[in-house]
Order: sequence, then C-alpha cells, then structure tokens
Amino acid sequence: RAAEFLGADLVLSSRAALPDEWKQQAHELGLQSTDVVEFSSVMTSDSGMQLAQVKAVGPGYPLRGEVRISDEQFADERSVDSIPPEGEVWVEARLLNILDLAVSDALDVGRSTLGMGAVLTHEPDRVGDFYSLNPRVLMNLADLGATEIIQPGSRIRYRLLLSGDEAALERFQDWVRPQLEPNQRLTTVADDNQQIGTALDRAGQFLGLASIAAVVLAGVAVALSASR
Repeated sequence: RAAEFLGADLVLSSRAALPDEWKQQAHELGLQSTDVVEFSSVMTSDSGMQLAQVKAVGPGYPLRGEVRISDEQFADERSVDSIPPEGEVWVEARLLNILDLAVSDALDVGRSTLGMGAVLTHEPDRVGDFYSLNPRVLMNLADLGATEIIQPGSRIRYRLLLSGDEAALERFQDWVRPQLEPNQRLTTVADDNQQIGTALDRAGQFLGLASIAAVVLAGVAVALSASR
C-alpha cells in the first residue's frame, strides 16, 4: 500500500509536457496510465479571491489509493472511483470558508466558471506535498484548456502516473531512464519521500530478522522434540 503515497507505482514528472511516446510505450507494456497537471491559480468569487493549488486529472486517477469527498461541509466522507465530471470541481472546505461559498455555488477558474460538486477531503498523492499550504482544487483535465490558465512562462508540473505488473514496470524504467532530461524525474515510492523510503527499508530489515527468528525458534522446537 506504500504506492498510495504516489497515487501510482511509478511517476514521471516534468515542468514541461511529457512526450506522448512515453505513454504509448507504457500502454504497449500493459501498464495503466493517467495524466496529472498541477499549478497554482487564483480562484475568484463574488466575495473575494484566494490562491489555490489546482490539480487537473485524467480518467483513472488515482491508480493507487482513493479519493474521498463529502457532499457538504462537515458531512460524512465517502470514497469515489471517478474524477470530477466535466464542468465541475471538488474543493477543500478551507476554500469554501475563505470565499464564503456553498458547495452548490460556482467558482471562476481562469476564464471558465465551473460548478462545485463536492468537498474534497482526501487525495492519496497529497502526502508528499507538504510545502503547499494553499487550499486544494481537483478538476477534470478535459476542462483545463478552456480555462486558458496555461500560458508561456506558467509554472506548471506535469505528471504521468503508471501502475501494473512489476516486471513491466522494470522494463519501462530501463527504457525511459536514458531519455530523461535534467528537468524530468522518475519517482518510485521508495525515493519519493525520504521518511517513507527509510520506513520501507526498516520494515524490510525487520521482516528479515523476524523470518530468521522464526527459523531459529522452529529449529529449537525440532531439537527439543527430537531430544524428548
């Protein structure tokens, strides 16, 4: 379940759009994939404005873990196996409070006005994003173009999420690593977060020691039984 911290088994990220052939290669290897575009933008309403962290996601997101939402603030959350439909966004409760909005209101995102369909309570790949203190907005990638937010010089992060068979993931890594440019990064859960990676290493060591201890105890039990 450690892959839930990434929302996938493997992530490719870049400040520029990733090559289409990478996704095609992943498809040929039988891997699942989905696109994510992240950026900061000012959200506006009749009562004010607020800088927010926006994540535009494609179908299938997340590949690992789950997104949880609630229908209203302070209502019970529930897991969903879909992304916001086109024309709709899911937002954190903080943004609603700051802009004095209700879930049924509309939100201006760039040049588009999108309806708010739910309160966003959990994203699996949010764990490693501690540096962002802004409220979160989750939107459908299909709506991104109409917002006209992405312009030359915009600070954007593009991510390609991949999951699937371990052998296929290894083959894909071997294929893509020689092509990586300085602004591109390939990430697995072990190296995405130092604390997570350290915890996984320690867990592996613990399980190894536990296995050895089990073998020793079994040997002692056999020896005592034979002696008796």
